[in-house]
Amino acid sequence: MLANRSIKKAFTAGLISFLIIGIAPAISRPQVLLAYDAPASDTRSEVTIDEDDSDEALTEVFPPTNVIASAASTTTVNIAWVPSSGSQFVQVWRTHKANAEQKDYVLLGTYYAADGKSVSKSLTPGQTYYYKLRSYTKFSDGKKVYSRYSEVVSATTKSAVPAAPSRVSATASSATTVDIAWTPSEGSDFVQVWRTHKANAEQKDYVLIGTYRAKDGNSVSKSLTPNKTYYYKLRSYKKFSDGRKVYSGYSSVVKATPKVDAPESLSVTRVTKDSIGLRWSPVSGSNIMYEVWRLSSSSATPGVCLGRYSGTEKISTNLKSGTIYYYRVRAYYYYIGADKQAHRIYGPYSNMVNAVTLKNVSNPVVNLSKSADDVLSEITSCANEYGWSYSTKVIKNTSSQYGIVFKGQHADSSDPRLIWIVNYCIKSEVDSYGVITSRIFITEDGEYSSSYDAYNQELALDLVLSALISYGS
Repeated sequence: MLANRSIKKAFTAGLISFLIIGIAPAISRPQVLLAYDAPASDTRSEVTIDEDDSDEALTEVFPPTNVIASAASTTTVNIAWVPSSGSQFVQVWRTHKANAEQKDYVLLGTYYAADGKSVSKSLTPGQTYYYKLRSYTKFSDGKKVYSRYSEVVSATTKSAVPAAPSRVSATASSATTVDIAWTPSEGSDFVQVWRTHKANAEQKDYVLIGTYRAKDGNSVSKSLTPNKTYYYKLRSYKKFSDGRKVYSGYSSVVKATPKVDAPESLSVTRVTKDSIGLRWSPVSGSNIMYEVWRLSSSSATPGVCLGRYSGTEKISTNLKSGTIYYYRVRAYYYYIGADKQAHRIYGPYSNMVNAVTLKNVSNPVVNLSKSADDVLSEITSCANEYGWSYSTKVIKNTSSQYGIVFKGQHADSSDPRLIWIVNYCIKSEVDSYGVITSRIFITEDGEYSSSYDAYNQELALDLVLSALISYGS
């Protein structure tokens, strides 16, 4: 219905006409029916007017000028115009299609031309809408004269800012990578991942390392340095068809420290009289290599480094037959520093393995290349590791042989497996208290005497060690 001010204006105009020309005015309220944002299927809403101004009717009507569409909120767009001279009303048409034909437009409503504005409501956030307007004048006989359409204008509704990703986590997945995971926020299209190595860093200290689809929920931070802590924070954003981006705030900061792991599953793959083959599982990460270490006993650290390798297999060669050897492996990360030198960051050692090279049966006299003290050290180290209490001594007999005497008792000496051990320890004895005694003789120059059963003596050393390990395990 016509606003009060418009009614007063119309009534006053009639009264002035009566006073000037002496004609009684028709005291009737001009009835104007306006429709705002009519449904898309309803194009019948229009302005009707009873007054007869055909005497002053214009034969040509021009479209509104200075038409402007501007987003007012996530669901509304403001339309403004300057009315053309002589026009009474303005139609506002809308579509969401770019370069649309007339059939794609919907009449939103008809407004007084002089008002110069209207509001397009119930819109979709972040959607671009297109508008065009036209004027018309209606006469008392029902005739309407329309202008052509104005130029098309457009506006994109504002979008609700997406929330930052939630449940953000950072987990070191190798020596040089960290896995990032998140739960995407509703309405977000993409996620940015930012990284720094500074604790309590400012935003300027962070580096954008990648942009990912929000729904993916994960990414990988690569080319990192082991033993260095990295800090991460994420933010979401929504991207619209016109290229605009709306960003969230940043998530809480999470951190992770990649490390070089110990090689796993170190094992012996082959044994000959002078070689032992080894294999281990690879350590994850880039720029990873391995050191292989050989030891004469399980406690003879650090041992001898056999070399550095990029693969996960090694054959230890030039060994002595019938001899026990111990091995372990460690991985390291390498890089070239600013000093142009190679640098290494080591991980822990792997598990330790051992193996005995095969005996050279064609020559029963074997050169152990060990003094009596070395053999004794090997036996006692093994005994210590596997829980034996013992007494030892080195003696020299009349045949110029050094004798190593080991007398030990395990805490669980009542175990019947002890008899099994004695059976396999040649030249060994056990008494009724479960005490095992073994003697091994070596010549003064480190070799067995040819007049002595060297083969059996060497076998005794291997089996004593094996017995100590088996019983103590």
